[in-house]
Amino acid sequence: MALTERDKRMLMILGVVAALAVVYLFLFVLRGGEGGEVVEPRPTETGTPTVGPTPTETPRTTSPPVVPTAARAPSSLPPGPSPRPTGRPSA
Repeated sequence: MALTERDKRMLMILGVVAALAVVYLFLFVLRGGEGGEVVEPRPTETGTPTVGPTPTETPRTTSPPVVPTAARAPSSLPPGPSPRPTGRPSA
């Protein structure tokens, strides 16, 4: 089966997009080790630190783990008697 002009054009466009994605990957994603300049916050000139109320942690109860009740897929039919075929087509 021969490629049409439309198919050739689409392959060229997708090739350019793939090449640009690889260049982006190498330049911005895999360029490890070079971190940008980190700006640290400046200390404030207040003199003495203000002491506020200390926040207390509220204990949180954890919910019990979910125990699966059946080993079947959620989209499958529930267990039970299956309908018997009658042999006649329904009208």
